[in-house]
Amino acid sequence: MAVPDLAPVPAPVPVPVIAVAVGVAVAVAVAVAVGVAVGVGGESEIGGESEIGNGHGLGHGLVKRAGLFWQCYVRPPMSSERTLDPTERLLATSAAVLFLIALGTGIYAAAAMTAKLHVDAHAALAAHLNALMGTFLLVSYGWTLPMLGYGDVGKKRLATLFVASSFANWAVTVAKAALLVSGLEPQGHAANDTIFVLLQVTVVLPGLVGAGAWVWGFRRKV
Repeated sequence: MAVPDLAPVPAPVPVPVIAVAVGVAVAVAVAVAVGVAVGVGGESEIGGESEIGNGHGLGHGLVKRAGLFWQCYVRPPMSSERTLDPTERLLATSAAVLFLIALGTGIYAAAAMTAKLHVDAHAALAAHLNALMGTFLLVSYGWTLPMLGYGDVGKKRLATLFVASSFANWAVTVAKAALLVSGLEPQGHAANDTIFVLLQVTVVLPGLVGAGAWVWGFRRKV
């Protein structure tokens, strides 16, 4: 009689480990992006010399590039000459908070997908992704502020619109998951119709208006 193969089967990598690894990678990417958005880089120099064309060779240039990365992104200098614009601070702070919310919602989505919570798993996952996308939207808009032809008031109004709609997109989707409704169209059900109206008023319409104003701002740049 043949002896069955009892060799141990390698255990698959746990899903939480993969989620943590992806979260760390995204966190690093967003941290660097926020550094760009708030404008800590600029025309940086070390030791009063230009990084390129100083005649010290490739090795010296690589060392200086590493120093620039540390100075600009890992440990930016605190200079009284660079005053952070209120709109930049609003966008950077909101993006950081929304990214933290996105990570927390990822745990919420994982619990829903493993039937530990009685909520719509797909909507819970959508809420997690909506928070991430909102983070990237705020960082991207902050990075393009110098390119827009609007004044300070116009830029801040558009920033406030993006911040409000990004948080609303997350919050309404979380509520949608908990209520177990689609909210994609009116169905004569109070919970579903409420979610539908909230999505249109706080997410869809502000998103369309904000995107249009953002694009128009590039065209008006002189």
